Amino acid sequence: MYGNPEVTQWHTEKFGPPDKFGYKDFIPMFTAAKWDPDAWAELFKNAGAKFIIPTAEHHDGFALWDSAVNPWNAKQMGPHRDLIGDLSKAVRKQGLKFGVSNHGIEHFTFIQPTAGQTNDLYDPKWKDFYSVADRSDAACEKFLESWVAQNEELIDKYQPDILWFDNGVNGRVFDPIKLKVAAYYYNRAATWGKPVSLETKDSAYLAGSVEDFERSSREPKELTDFVWDVDEPVLYRFGYTENSPIASANGLRAAARGLRQQKRRAAAEHFAEGRRHDSRRPAKTAAANRRLARCERRGDLRDTPVETIRRGQRPLHHQRRHALRHFARLADEWNQHRIARHDQFRRRKNCRRRTAWPPGRAGIFAGRTG
Repeated sequence: MYGNPEVTQWHTEKFGPPDKFGYKDFIPMFTAAKWDPDAWAELFKNAGAKFIIPTAEHHDGFALWDSAVNPWNAKQMGPHRDLIGDLSKAVRKQGLKFGVSNHGIEHFTFIQPTAGQTNDLYDPKWKDFYSVADRSDAACEKFLESWVAQNEELIDKYQPDILWFDNGVNGRVFDPIKLKVAAYYYNRAATWGKPVSLETKDSAYLAGSVEDFERSSREPKELTDFVWDVDEPVLYRFGYTENSPIASANGLRAAARGLRQQKRRAAAEHFAEGRRHDSRRPAKTAAANRRLARCERRGDLRDTPVETIRRGQRPLHHQRRHALRHFARLADEWNQHRIARHDQFRRRKNCRRRTAWPPGRAGIFAGRTG
């Protein structure tokens, strides 16, 4: 809204000029009045999620937790709630892993206002929040010290299973402070007695972290000797934007297929979901999560050996005994048919050797509904 003339014009028409209505004036509108972390956690679990990573702080420098380090936080203003603390409890209640992402290191140079623009970035009360008025070396050093302290605060308050950083930490110039954070995190995890992971992009850490790829178009196309994950938005963009298109049904099926491929390739997939100012989920986003859950469960069933399904070791997308027997019978009949055709083909080619199906594995889906 400060550096893009078209966005500035739209902002002026809808809210007022940047010197009268700046970014800070959105904070009172951010109420999270319909915030229901338990409903979030339940939906994500039903969609097949294994871990949840909310954004603790993005490039705007506004912290979503009860912070003693960053005075511009959701506990002291806006919602007046510890959003990260609320969600961490709800997620762990569902038996899921909980992590946090921190993009805050990019905040110091993130706002690049258009030259000659009249705005509120130099307001004495808010200049430290915007980090535009003073970008001296001393101010930068103070900012980076605060970034380290905020990460240590997140680690101590919420004991995250995953600590996720965006591209801002990639530069080698940040090695001293990000290694300090990594050492603090792993040493604290040792005292907790649980495994944890750092996730970063590119070569932010040369070792000791999971590599993350933004969008599947950038993910590795072949097997790798390292663990990695990929991010995809549920809507067209990673955050909520009004009237944003959503992935089609085919797109969701492809996403579910991608999830199963990641499982085979020792990888994971993140799905990013944006919310409104009052924390309402757009109806189409909720519907997409439910469709993705159905696609994933059906696909998970298709990839499961029939004998395993019979023993009940994997959950069906509906828990009805007659459906279990029905799908197992269909799978058996179809496999027998394929084996017969296979043998018939071999005999026709005068092949003396028959190839057996892999033991313990049905070569056909079970549970497909259409």
